[in-house]
Amino acid sequence: MRKSWYHPTLGKVVFIALALAFVVFAAQLCSSASPIHVTVNGSQYELRGEKTMQVALKESGLPINPGDLISLEGNVIKRSAGDPFYATVNDEETVDPDYKLRDGDVITIVDGNDKLEPYDAVESTVPFSASIVGVGPIHTFTPGSDGVLETRTGQISGEVVDKQTVDPVDLIETRSEPVVGDRKVVALTFDGGPSIAYTEDILDILAANNVKATFFCRGDAITGEGVNIVKRAAAEGHQICTHSYDDAELMNGEMSLLTAEQLADEVNLGLQAIADALSTEEEPYEPSRIARIGVKDLDEKSLLTVAPLIDAEIGWTLDTGDWVYMTEDDIYGVLMSASAGDVVRMHDGGAQQDATVAALKRALPKLVKKGYEFVTVGELMGDSKADDESGE
Repeated sequence: MRKSWYHPTLGKVVFIALALAFVVFAAQLCSSASPIHVTVNGSQYELRGEKTMQVALKESGLPINPGDLISLEGNVIKRSAGDPFYATVNDEETVDPDYKLRDGDVITIVDGNDKLEPYDAVESTVPFSASIVGVGPIHTFTPGSDGVLETRTGQISGEVVDKQTVDPVDLIETRSEPVVGDRKVVALTFDGGPSIAYTEDILDILAANNVKATFFCRGDAITGEGVNIVKRAAAEGHQICTHSYDDAELMNGEMSLLTAEQLADEVNLGLQAIADALSTEEEPYEPSRIARIGVKDLDEKSLLTVAPLIDAEIGWTLDTGDWVYMTEDDIYGVLMSASAGDVVRMHDGGAQQDATVAALKRALPKLVKKGYEFVTVGELMGDSKADDESGE
């Protein structure tokens, strides 16, 4: 085997390492000794030796005042114990006295900022509220979010202050009119059923005129024969929605008088009654989350409970008034006044509705002949998933 001609000894290795270290040190020394030129608050200065922000500040001779250490309530704990100065270097911010400067840096230096004392913090939730904007029968929701409140205790002063670090965002109910364009579409809606006495007669009239409608059902009415009526309505292409469980019967329909728990039960039990009626052994039924809760529009307080449980809450533009005493002619007159985009409120349960049935039987053929198209609320909103509901 051929032997290498070079055999470094330990002494040679040490010598080479020391030589390299000396070269590096010398380079650094030369670099440190070389002056740089910087601009401080519009004036140019030459820096030798250490080239830091502190040196530039000293070289400039500017009368820069440090900030104070202040308490949570803004009282001075110690003068000149805040940031020593505030500077920007080529638009980069710093308060570091040892900040390394380079040739050509442009520096702006001003008085130091006050520094807040250290503190301990405990977070708590700031609940969001609800707001209502707009006008119209279609009520949709933008979710809200809670804010965050910090309760801070100063570690030096002992002062306690509250600071809202995240603002709450309101839940927004947006009320709007249906957008129907040139289409002569109307949504017929029926509240309070199903009713053995009236709902099937109404279904017969709708079928005879090839008309679809939306039934806002009471959950406590979907029992016994009421289950079969709801199944028929769904099978015939009508939209089945909740009107709550018992329409806040103990409070005469005033949903705002219920507790949050009671109001949630009204919605959830109403939806569950529809799901129970229309589910099959093969396939569970998911009820529409389009709802009409109570006898009038929900207020802001009620929205906080109801909005997370549904997708939309539906009002009306035309009320037949059949929930109070109205003659057949009265109801007929209201129906014949319908125009494109109307949401018509009627009842198929809750009272004597013979006049409603008779007026609908008279008016519907004439309205169809006038070119009106009757759609479900879901179709009016452009939500095809809400339609063609069937438990079959």
